[in-house]
Amino acid sequence: MKKLAIIYTILVVSFSAIYAQPFTDIATFNAQKLNTKYSNGVGTNLTSNYFAGLLLPLKINAKNTIIVRLNTEELVSKNTAYDIKERSLYALTFGIGAQHYFGKKLSAVFLFIPKIATDFEKKLNQYDKQYGGSVLLQYKFGKHFRAKAGMYYNKEPFGNFFVPLLGIDWQISPRWMIYGTFPLMNRLEFKISNHLYTGVGSRVYGRSYRLSSYLNSDYIWNQENQVKYFFDYYITKKLVCYAELGRTFGYGPKQIMFNKSRDNVVLNHPIYQPINQGFFVNVGVAIRIRTGI
Repeated sequence: MKKLAIIYTILVVSFSAIYAQPFTDIATFNAQKLNTKYSNGVGTNLTSNYFAGLLLPLKINAKNTIIVRLNTEELVSKNTAYDIKERSLYALTFGIGAQHYFGKKLSAVFLFIPKIATDFEKKLNQYDKQYGGSVLLQYKFGKHFRAKAGMYYNKEPFGNFFVPLLGIDWQISPRWMIYGTFPLMNRLEFKISNHLYTGVGSRVYGRSYRLSSYLNSDYIWNQENQVKYFFDYYITKKLVCYAELGRTFGYGPKQIMFNKSRDNVVLNHPIYQPINQGFFVNVGVAIRIRTGI
């Protein structure tokens, strides 16, 4: 099962939202690296995130598109102070839904999102499975401005998890654009040329992974809050490579007691304990279609 998870990580792709920005990533792969100290002063934490994903939009007619997505994540953590191997957590997600146009200005995206999130150290059980979904309404005010609102839900180990979604897409000028869906992803983008875009952005994203029974079936909560500076270079019209340099301001995979609230942090695990904030690097490649507002 662990080998299967690694294969998925290599072959399958990931992204935060669908049709919630002026471009759509049909396929993408990226790797993020963070190197920082533990809060207790014992050792250095090395964290690597590998994200991958695939989006299949199936157009039914002028008003309806079926959306199928596959995405995955591998989270690799290590403490340099201990002679123990690094640990990996995995998330495999299958999403299915639809985009519907009520008219020229109003549209909605609905998604059902089942997920498996675990360390794959033992056979899968009911604790490893999560179920969620999202709805996002979008309304276009003129040619250069779009507003968005919705809700994200997931059944987490600590209970029901609801996140309100709000955002705008605003073409300020031919070169400047603000877009995103708070809190997931927001960007201020500057177009240098048809091949090169740059700007600043933010990301706020929390998710959980179930640990196996030998760790009491506790779970890991990873809250990822970051600000960053980015470069997007379009090798061709649809193939883009990108790089981000950023700073975390609320990050770190923490072990939480079995099905307790996120305040019940386990502090004796040598790897999954609070870490200091630090700088990270993220690089990736995507097949991207810029759709505009």
